Amino acid sequence: PMTGFFNIGHRPNTAMTGCRVELVTPFNGTFFAQPFSWWDTGRNLLQPNEPMDLPSGVSGQTWFFSMQPNETFPPTRMDLQVVCDNGESQVLSEFNTLLLTSEAAPGPRAVATILFSPIGNRAQVPLNTGNTNGFGAIRNVNVGGVVDLVIESVLDDPRPTLPVAIDTCIIPIGATSCAVDRDVNRQTIDLTDDPGTPEDESLRSFRVRLRGQGQSIPLNILQNRLYMRLERPDGAIVGASSFAVCTTDNANC
Repeated sequence: PMTGFFNIGHRPNTAMTGCRVELVTPFNGTFFAQPFSWWDTGRNLLQPNEPMDLPSGVSGQTWFFSMQPNETFPPTRMDLQVVCDNGESQVLSEFNTLLLTSEAAPGPRAVATILFSPIGNRAQVPLNTGNTNGFGAIRNVNVGGVVDLVIESVLDDPRPTLPVAIDTCIIPIGATSCAVDRDVNRQTIDLTDDPGTPEDESLRSFRVRLRGQGQSIPLNILQNRLYMRLERPDGAIVGASSFAVCTTDNANC
């Protein structure tokens, strides 16, 4: 089965009752979601799909969920929602979906991560001069061959392009950094591991440098984001991630 975690948040001064996570998209298989907590093991005693109350003063809750398909199907967007007896939780667009496929044999995928600051996955960009650097890693998981790392601020929707310049480079194996290519947001990486060498070529690191363009970017973790994707030569997306961007002239950045 496919497993994952789903986090919800609500206004801490509002009590929610009978809350549960539901799958909106039609799915031929078994789905269950169970409240989960790292620090309060009592929450983990609830049964799968059993509703849970969120009392006033609790700002969020994590659910563990599992999906076991009964058939194969191509990559399909799956939408989740949180429903409570005293009102439906507000769903944040793009934060409640996943792309799921069911195949007879394991399909190609890769994992990409990036970190910009010690306070989380947030890029704090100077407004006019200077820059901020982030470092990330890509792990090959049954992909092999060549992929392109692409970083941009626009997907296939009308969200505006962020006023930030993007420089990137791939860190050579054995090195700790690299000289960025200015205004280049696409880099090609070969994730093929050579068994004849001691290095693990299937794990590669990269550097991203962001430069402000004199336009303020407030901290809005839903709107102002850069998106990373790993793309095969045939156009298939085998990995993706994103991070928030803001400029340092904003006090909450």
